[in-house]
Amino acid sequence: MSTCFGGGRYGNQIFRSLAVSIFAEKFNLSVNYKECNRIEKLGIKLFNGKNRYKNTIELNDNNYFDLYNQDKLTYNIKTKSYFQTKKITDLVYNYLNNDKMIEKIIINSKYKFRYKNNNDCFVHIRLGDVSKYNPGFDYYDKILSKLNFDNLYVARDRKSTRLN
Repeated sequence: MSTCFGGGRYGNQIFRSLAVSIFAEKFNLSVNYKECNRIEKLGIKLFNGKNRYKNTIELNDNNYFDLYNQDKLTYNIKTKSYFQTKKITDLVYNYLNNDKMIEKIIINSKYKFRYKNNNDCFVHIRLGDVSKYNPGFDYYDKILSKLNFDNLYVARDRKSTRLN
């Protein structure tokens, strides 16, 4: 069985899983994803096929398209990379932004009733290991004061909060 594991927080797990899901779908690979249940709660169904092989190779940023462009793959894959090169991010972007995929995500999301039915604003403020890069309160205040919204959701490193 192939595995999709690696470092990073939730956003990195989502992105890595999407890149692997696209890859796995092409080769019908059976994959164990690190955050599968949490990602699927967002409405994103990760591909999990049937093919399992005796040998395993590492899939990474450098060999992703060399392997993806093959006609056949006879290995399981394991991952550590983040899969955030320009070429891979373009692939994931195009995958997520086609009408069929958007419809699938909406239908499978527990928040589908909110699609095109809210005037909310979501802000992610990452602190923790990168707090020195945070622009500070005045930056967020200036931007938010120019917007009109009903609910403001502020996410930080560990927990989201709804502010009215």
